Amino acid sequence: MENYDLTIKKIKEQIQQADKILVVAHEKPDGDTLGAVAAFSLFLEENNKSCLLFCVDPVPEGFAFLSNLYKIKNSLTSEEQKQIDLIITLDCGDLKRSGLAGIMAGFSEKCKLINIDHHLSNPHFGDYNIVFPESSSTSEIVFKIFSTWKQPINKNIATALLNGIFTDTGAFSTPSTTFNSLLIAGVLINYGGRMQEVSHYNFHNKKVSSLKLWGRALDRLQINKKYNIAYTVILKKDMDELKANEHDLEGLSSFFNNLSETNASLLLREDGDLIRGSLRTTKPNIDVSKLAKAMGGGGHIKASGFAIRGKLIYNGKNWRVE
Repeated sequence: MENYDLTIKKIKEQIQQADKILVVAHEKPDGDTLGAVAAFSLFLEENNKSCLLFCVDPVPEGFAFLSNLYKIKNSLTSEEQKQIDLIITLDCGDLKRSGLAGIMAGFSEKCKLINIDHHLSNPHFGDYNIVFPESSSTSEIVFKIFSTWKQPINKNIATALLNGIFTDTGAFSTPSTTFNSLLIAGVLINYGGRMQEVSHYNFHNKKVSSLKLWGRALDRLQINKKYNIAYTVILKKDMDELKANEHDLEGLSSFFNNLSETNASLLLREDGDLIRGSLRTTKPNIDVSKLAKAMGGGGHIKASGFAIRGKLIYNGKNWRVE
C-alpha cells in the first residue's frame, strides 16, 4: 500500500530541486488533462520554476480560454529533452497515452517521472505515482495536492481545475460526481473560478460541423439486442467532409448514454488505420472498463475506451470491423 502523504511530500521536493520541468497532457487532450496542465503550469510559474508544456496532439480551440495552453508544444527537440530533469504527466492512463513512450531514451538518466492520474487501469508507470481512481478527475487530485502543499489558488488556477472537474463529470451529471467533487467545485468558484466561462466554452460553443457530425451519428444509431448496447459510428470521411475535429465529438458518447432502455453506449470512430471505441454506462451493475480492457484499452468503471486496427464496414444492415 502506497503512502500517498509521503509521495506528495517527495513530489514537492522533486519540484523544488528540478531546473527544467516538463508538464504533459495525454494524446487527444480533453478538458481534464488540459485543466490540470494549465493549473500545474501556473503553480510552477508562481514558484519560479522553469517548465515546458507538451501534448503530442494539438489543443482543441475550445479550450483556448484556459491559461498557458498556447504554450503547449507538440514536439520536443533533442536539446530540450536533455535539459529536462523532471516530467509530470497529468491524466495519462499509461505512458503510451502521454506521447512519451517512443522518446523516453532522449531524456537524461537522472530525469524523474511523476504520474498523477485517476484511471483505475493506470499501471503506476512513474518514479512517483499519485493515482486516485475514486476521484472524479485528475484536476480534483491536483486540487488536493495543492491543498496539502498549502498552495494559494488564484482565479486562473481555480478556473482551470474547475474546467477539469466539470468536463470529466459531464457537468456534474455522471456517476463519478461525488460529494467531494461538488464541494471542491464550490471552493474553486469561491476562489474566483469562472464557472459561467467554463460552461459556455464546453457546452454553448457548438459549430455547425459539430451538429452535422452528431446528426450522422444519430442517423446510424443501432441497438445490439443481445447485449442491450446502443452503438453508432463516425467514419473518417465524415470528419473530412464536415471539416470536423476531435473537439466536435466532445459529449457525444455521454449523450447516447441518456437512453433509458439500454445498458451502455458505444461510439466507434475511424482515426487513420485505427478504430477508437468510447464506452459509457450509468447502470450500477455494469463495468465497461472490463470490456475496454479486453480490447486492449482501459479507463473507468463507467467511462472507458480502446483502440484497435481496422476499418468500419456497413453490410446494409449492421456495421462490422475489417
